[in-house]
Amino acid sequence: MLWTGDIEHFVRLAEHNAREIHRARAKQVVTTCPECYLTLKVEYPRYLGGLDFEVVHLSQLLAAKVADGEIKFRRSAKKVTYHDPCRLGRFTGICDEPRTIINAIPSVELVEMTRSRIGAICCGTQAWVNCGTVNKQIQSERLREASATGAEVLLTFCPKCQIHFKCAIHDQRLGEELRIEIEDVTSFAARVLTG
Repeated sequence: MLWTGDIEHFVRLAEHNAREIHRARAKQVVTTCPECYLTLKVEYPRYLGGLDFEVVHLSQLLAAKVADGEIKFRRSAKKVTYHDPCRLGRFTGICDEPRTIINAIPSVELVEMTRSRIGAICCGTQAWVNCGTVNKQIQSERLREASATGAEVLLTFCPKCQIHFKCAIHDQRLGEELRIEIEDVTSFAARVLTG
């Protein structure tokens, strides 16, 4: 609502959500979606004032547990690249945490795309607003960049990026050269968790 200009309804929903989180007595809210993280962490305080809970992205939580030795992984001999979602990388500066998780998996080779971190290009669509010809061009450009790394898997922390990239890969007009597996970092890491 906020990104489409409906500030009145955004504020009403934000107030409702903040009230419900307060009622639940939650001290920390963990998000898996970069857009939710940005909205709760940045936009809620901007429109509502201070919040009585901490907002954390799942990558921050998992990276801290990796650093503390609470999470360990088995080997996974895969060559991967990582797509920085706009709302996580460019908008909130969370770039190292996903890489900390990926690099903690033994035998995984992380190869960076030419444009990464805060300089990464978008998946082509935000907030489910639209997905037309120009969006498809951006998606195919990013997929070509990922494929050029030689990676078997394109990892990201954004469910929307995954959906848009998977949609683009299945577009018959874009060609076979864009074929690359696309997966969430959490799912990828969960398969190789130890005990």
